[in-house]
Formats: sequence, C-alpha cells, structure tokens
Amino acid sequence: MNDATSRGTADGVIHVMLVEDHPVFRRGLAAALEDEPDLKVVAQVAEGEAASDTARKLRPHVAVVDLQLPGRNGIEVVGDLAACRPPVPVVLLSAHHHEAYVRAAVEAGAHGYLLKDEPAGVIVEAVRGAAAGRRGWLSRAVAAELQQAWRDPLTPKETEVVRLLAAGRGVSEVAGELGISVRTVRNHLANVYAKLDLHSQPEVVAWAWRSGLADLG
Repeated sequence: MNDATSRGTADGVIHVMLVEDHPVFRRGLAAALEDEPDLKVVAQVAEGEAASDTARKLRPHVAVVDLQLPGRNGIEVVGDLAACRPPVPVVLLSAHHHEAYVRAAVEAGAHGYLLKDEPAGVIVEAVRGAAAGRRGWLSRAVAAELQQAWRDPLTPKETEVVRLLAAGRGVSEVAGELGISVRTVRNHLANVYAKLDLHSQPEVVAWAWRSGLADLG
C-alpha cells in the first residue's frame, strides 16, 4: 500500500514522509505534524518496500519510520533512504527500547530513535533537527536505559567533548564552547580513542549514541 501524495514546495517548509503501517497512528501523527506551519507531510507509506521509491520520487527532507513494518523493517528502510540521492534523514519510531535495536538504528544511519508514546512535540523537534542534519534524537527513556548499562570510562572534560561532537559540533566549535584550544580538544579526543578503542570521530559519535551520552537537544 502506498498513499503518497505530493503537495508542492514552499520556502522554509520541511517535507516529511511517514512510513507506518498502522493507519490510525499514521493519520494521527500526520495531523500533529501538519499542525506545525513549517512541516508538510508529503507522503504516507504503509510498507517498507515502497519507502525508497517514494523518497526518490518526492525527495522529502526527512522521514519518520516505524521500526516494525511488513516486508522490509525500519532498520532496512533507514539503509535504503541513506542510499537515496540526496540521502533522506530518518527518525525511527518504536515501541522497543532495547539497546540492540538502538545500536542497529545508529549503525544503519538513523538520526533519531524515539518511542511511540512520546508527546507530539518531541517528535516534531526531532523531525526539525534531523532535517537540519543533527543526530542524537533519543527518547529520554531510551537514553536512561542505555546509561544504566554503561560504565563511564571518560573524564568530565572528555565527556563534554564527546557530547558536543555527537551534537554535530566541529572541533573548533567544541573548543569555543568549552573555552579551550583546538589542540586541547584534539588531545582529549585522542584519549577517547585510546580508552574506547575507537579510531574516528564518526565512531565516537556512534558510541555516544549507544551509550546514551549523545546530546538530546
């Protein structure tokens, strides 16, 4: 099933594709998003297989995708949409907050992972953030559970560096916000690599997601 429809373009309006097989939830979410003046739902898709074709046709700015879909699941859809040109950022919605699901979502390239019982305003802000390229949109319940399973190996300053990198800041921006030199930021980052056995900033950001450390705002 695919009830995608195009509603044109407008400056400053974020085009959203919904991929959700439960019609009542999908329509309610669509209505909540459409209440926002800067958001426009341009497609509603009920199956994972239809998502990539619809995205290539309509080029939405962001997609909100259910984790559990008939056919291709939400994790697979994230990968499909990441392969589109241009790629489509994805906020995953799920009833599950087990670490394995979140890890799979991060590794597939999702920009956010929210529980379905979140207030509409939280989903709206995640949609706006993902459309702007920001990652780390985790439900607080998800982040709290991840943090319980995580033993912090970093110093407070290293933790702040990681938080800011996970929020999309560059090294020079991190230096400015923390009031330290770029060289010091790089030294902290080198320590993080060594402690966590990581080798790049993207790996650090993915670790921050998995640990629940990523900046939520």
